[in-house]
Amino acid sequence: MTLRPCPCESELTRLLRQGAWPEAAAPELRSHVAGCPSCTAQAELLTGLRQMRAEAVTQPHLPPAGQIWWRAQLRRRREAAERLHRPLLGAQLFALAVALFAALGLLAWLRTTSDALSGWPAELARAFNLAALVPTAFTHPGGLWLLLPALVMLAAVASAAVYFAIEKR
Repeated sequence: MTLRPCPCESELTRLLRQGAWPEAAAPELRSHVAGCPSCTAQAELLTGLRQMRAEAVTQPHLPPAGQIWWRAQLRRRREAAERLHRPLLGAQLFALAVALFAALGLLAWLRTTSDALSGWPAELARAFNLAALVPTAFTHPGGLWLLLPALVMLAAVASAAVYFAIEKR
């Protein structure tokens, strides 16, 4: 074993780091490396390390098995919760629609059977001093039929907004 470095070691190291060994090496350097045990060991070691690195880069990197299992469990639980919430949301929207139609039906029935409701928009506006906000079309007896489609449309838009807000979560 020699303690002094080989004079060709720096040139060999440069070629090995560039990945040009043995193609770009001079014939004298090749013959020297074949005869020098220190240079041969260095060339074999760095060539082997370069090959191992190239193989490691081409192989896919997988996370640990425990992490894969944990993610699969989270995904399974999330999908189960989504499957559970879809019918509940449908039932909630159906209940909202039934309640709105029942309220509108009750208002229509009370309107036809009682004269007490005929002037309620005007009385409400006078009570809260909202005369400027209530259109004059609502103050005469046929004004309720203009209000009903607006309420139905408002309920439909609100329920659609709630549905899409919950669906994206």
